[in-house]
Amino acid sequence: MGRDRRHGAVADAAGFGWAVAVIGAAEALIAIWVITGWAPVAAAAVQTAAIVAMNAGGLWRARCLIADPAGMILQNAAFLMLAWVAAGVIHGL
Repeated sequence: MGRDRRHGAVADAAGFGWAVAVIGAAEALIAIWVITGWAPVAAAAVQTAAIVAMNAGGLWRARCLIADPAGMILQNAAFLMLAWVAAGVIHGL
């Protein structure tokens, strides 16, 4: 898993740069989990918790390194909306 310099700098400044490979592996496992269709609400909840934690850490400790904080939040909110739609919790969109 190659490390993007900008993302690496944010992760380092946020205090979890040491865990970038672990986070990447966990994200890959979550993707496999979602593809299997097993416990979709739990998968969406885990993904939501992970994104909220990573975004909060980045904004709290490395905001100056994030090129577009509002855009990051908007993109992740859209992604999470799709995760919850796929989990069957949000209907009619």
